[in-house]
Amino acid sequence: MFPYSASAARKPRYENQKEILDQYVRIWNGDLSLEMATFNADAKMHIDRLFTGNETVYLPINSSKAIIDFVQLARQGWSKYEFIVLWTAGSEGQNLALRWMLNAVIGPDFNPIETTLKEGAPISFNGTDFFHFDECTGLIKQIEIAQDSII
Repeated sequence: MFPYSASAARKPRYENQKEILDQYVRIWNGDLSLEMATFNADAKMHIDRLFTGNETVYLPINSSKAIIDFVQLARQGWSKYEFIVLWTAGSEGQNLALRWMLNAVIGPDFNPIETTLKEGAPISFNGTDFFHFDECTGLIKQIEIAQDSII
């Protein structure tokens, strides 16, 4: 069901956007079932960097499925992986920003980047995601992710 369906009980735009952002955070925290209730099918995600150990690389993410695949990839190797919302900004139009913190613990199969940290070591870092919502569906149409460096 799309949040902007033609029902008489349509929510105000900002209230709907906050609900969609809550679903987005729940996806990052492991509830991948929220894909279709959160993203347009052709949603795009742009990331300022993807750590590989030696350099950063561009990773094209051009669909809601690709976003979910990326979330699954990012969650691998951690024994704990939890996002919390620090704040949101914006309530006008189709754009919002969300400042977040990731609290994670290195698991036994951690290998996305080289590190001297051992299994069980806690890691926290912040980032800001910028969202553009589709004016017809109310779902996320595009995300720009700017994470703080963890190296």
